[in-house]
Amino acid sequence: MHSLEEARRKRRWSLGESLDPITEEKLQLIEKEVKEQETIIQGYQQENEKLYRQVKALQAQSKASEEAMFKENQRLQTELATCREQVSRNIGQQVVGNVLEPDHSQALSVLLAQVKAAQKNEVRLMEEIRRLKQEKQALEVDLEVMKKERDLAKAQANHTS
Repeated sequence: MHSLEEARRKRRWSLGESLDPITEEKLQLIEKEVKEQETIIQGYQQENEKLYRQVKALQAQSKASEEAMFKENQRLQTELATCREQVSRNIGQQVVGNVLEPDHSQALSVLLAQVKAAQKNEVRLMEEIRRLKQEKQALEVDLEVMKKERDLAKAQANHTS
C-alpha cells in the first residue's frame, strides 16, 4: 500500500500535478515575488541608464562650456594687451608732442629752475637750522653755568651772614 501511494505521487509529479496544494500556493507566491523583484530591478536599471545619459550629456556640455570660456579668455587677454599697447603709444605720443611744443618746453624749463632754487633754499635753511641749534645748545650750557654760579654765590652769601 505504501508503494502504491508513492507511485501515485510520482505519477502526479511527472504529470505536473502538485503533491501538496500548500506547496503550489507557496510556489506561485514565490514566482509572483520574483516577478515583482524583476520589475523593480528593471525599473532601477532604466533609471540608472537615464541618469547615466544625463551625466554624459552634462559632462559634454561642461566640456563645451569650458572650451568656450577658454577661447573667450584668450580673446580678452589679446584684446587687453592690444589696448595696453595702444594706451602706451598714446601716452608716449602725448609726452613727445608736449615736449616738442615751445610753450611747454619753456614752462618745463621754468619749473626746473624753480625746483633747483627751492632745493638750494632748502639746503641753506637746513644749514641755518643746524647752526641755530648749536647756538641754542651753547646758550643753554652758559645758562646752566650761570645758574650754578648764582646758586653758589647765594650759598656763600648765606654762609657768611
